[in-house]
Amino acid sequence: MPESRVLVAFIGQSRASELTADAFFEHVLEPLRADLALAVRDDEDPNPFYDRAAHVWRYPETGDWAEDYDREVGSSAWRGLLEVPGGHFLGGIRDDQHPQETSAGILFFYRRFLRKSLEAAGLVDEYDWIVISRSDFIWPAPHPEARHLSDRRLYFLDGEGYSGLEDRHCVVPRRYAREVLSLTDPVFDDPVGLKARIDGIMARQGWDLFNIERYLAWQVHERGLWRRVSYLPYLPYAVRPPGGHTTWSTGVLDERRGFYVKYPNELERSEEARRFISDQESWSRYLSPLRGALQRRELRRSYREREEYPPPFTVRGAMARRVRRMNGELRRVPAGVGRQLRKLPGMAPLLDARVRRMRQRAERRQG
Repeated sequence: MPESRVLVAFIGQSRASELTADAFFEHVLEPLRADLALAVRDDEDPNPFYDRAAHVWRYPETGDWAEDYDREVGSSAWRGLLEVPGGHFLGGIRDDQHPQETSAGILFFYRRFLRKSLEAAGLVDEYDWIVISRSDFIWPAPHPEARHLSDRRLYFLDGEGYSGLEDRHCVVPRRYAREVLSLTDPVFDDPVGLKARIDGIMARQGWDLFNIERYLAWQVHERGLWRRVSYLPYLPYAVRPPGGHTTWSTGVLDERRGFYVKYPNELERSEEARRFISDQESWSRYLSPLRGALQRRELRRSYREREEYPPPFTVRGAMARRVRRMNGELRRVPAGVGRQLRKLPGMAPLLDARVRRMRQRAERRQG
């Protein structure tokens, strides 16, 4: 079997290299035998990541992300997204009327920039795997080699999902690369329609906040990929050198290590994950459908005990509410009126599925 071609991409900035580069080269690039791509701002100082990069795309930030969005969208239609409840959706964009927290707006923009850069260079189909990650991760143990992964799965880290999918590291096979790379395109291509759809899902789910993690999970589900999502143990953790730049979290100084840990919960998860993962053999064992089942269950249990955030994104809640609404409608429909049943929103496919199951049971009994 030919060796998989892998591309690892950093977006936004290639920072903290003095802390992370050596471990990244040893534990990520080398096990994956990967090329490195940088889709970053154009005013960075040289660092070791540039020395190893096969592709570098620089974006000339203006210093005003609202101006950058106006230029990318071609109008100010995107500004309605600043009104998404919670003030997290377009973090990094200054707006006095609708102040935004976090840096999600910048991450949306650079994901878009990465997708366009890859397509302009004709690289999307050149790689078997695309890994979107961040440069300020310390990797204390190896990333799984591509041979341990299924090309029918999307891999995210198991944690920091904030009721969605974490946005810090994902591993995408070529068959789903275009879908995943375009997850943020609606922010720029249809901001008005997107705002209406966000309002709808927030009302259905009963949410009072919509963040980038929920957005990514929602878009993955909308594109029919939710059943393809798998989780990797949360091995890496983000750091910042003293005096180093950060867009959002300043972190907590770890005096023993001599740097800031940006998200202490990440470090706790990393330490727990290292009970199970230390080398490629342990990855092979952990990711094995049968051999790794007990380990995966034990690690998930450990994570749940430490979890401080809401449960992960799921469509079950929305589906349950939909079923309850449909049941209420059913009680108002006269018995035996099949044609009226099929007029109810979403009822026709449910009835068809019910008929198929009845036929299958009848065929089994006859067999």
